[in-house]
Amino acid sequence: MGITKQSVNDLLGHLEGHGYLLRVPDSADGRARVIRLTAKGQRLEATIYAAAAAAQLRIAEILGPRRFAQLHHSLEALTQQLEGSLAVP
Repeated sequence: MGITKQSVNDLLGHLEGHGYLLRVPDSADGRARVIRLTAKGQRLEATIYAAAAAAQLRIAEILGPRRFAQLHHSLEALTQQLEGSLAVP
């Protein structure tokens, strides 16, 4: 993700403190924790996906099918390039 373990832990603590997720022990590995969304977290996830889908539809309406497909392809290529540059050797 390109951020420190401490930052991830802080973010998870914030989300847990606000009732969006739970960190529970992993039954297979006593040292590990499993992240589970609460009902509130699942509602937020659904809201985020719905908003993203609505935004994508609006952009597609504005650009038209051909230009939207080009944009989508370009963004996927950019994402792959950025993920590759963030990889830790």
